[in-house]
Amino acid sequence: MTPEHDAGSEVPEAETTFPDHETLVGESILEGGPQMDSPSEPDSEIEPAPDTKVFEPTPVTFERQTLSSSVRWVWFVGYLIPSLIATLIVLQLDIFVFPTRTGLATSLTMVGLLTLSVWRTVTRYRHWSWELDETELIIDRGVVFKLTRIIPRVRIQHVDLSSGPVDRLFNLRQLSIYTAGTREADASIPGLTAERAEKLRQALIARGTPN
Repeated sequence: MTPEHDAGSEVPEAETTFPDHETLVGESILEGGPQMDSPSEPDSEIEPAPDTKVFEPTPVTFERQTLSSSVRWVWFVGYLIPSLIATLIVLQLDIFVFPTRTGLATSLTMVGLLTLSVWRTVTRYRHWSWELDETELIIDRGVVFKLTRIIPRVRIQHVDLSSGPVDRLFNLRQLSIYTAGTREADASIPGLTAERAEKLRQALIARGTPN
């Protein structure tokens, strides 16, 4: 006979064990069943940073420009002074050398030199122009012989502004340009207003020195 348990005795509970993760993975591989994914590891590869572009400021440019009209007075005064000196010399000859003393030589000299001064002033002004693009400064001048001067912006070392007594009367400036390897100014632009001369100087300095 099977011994009966007393009503007051306790029946021991069966101990339940659960297989760990490695046991389940191994059994799954052996049985051909679905494999359990192992915990994913963080990706060790670092994505490259996006390309960064360096934006350079657009260089200041000037389209074809003429000089200030006031420069014609400056040039005319410059031609007039030697013309008056020559007229005074002829006047002395007309008084003390020529026997007639009619003053004809003095009058012809004065009229001729004044006419020449006006002609040189007007034609010089009409044939003077300059232009600044993104890479070079272009200066065109000359009446009988045409001269074109091209100066690369990267060669410009420094720029000076100057003005004489007559220039200051008309608020004009002359811009002188110095390039690498030279002591004297390579080129100059006269007859610029003070505002335009300063803007041109800043533009040449900003793009003249290479990075």
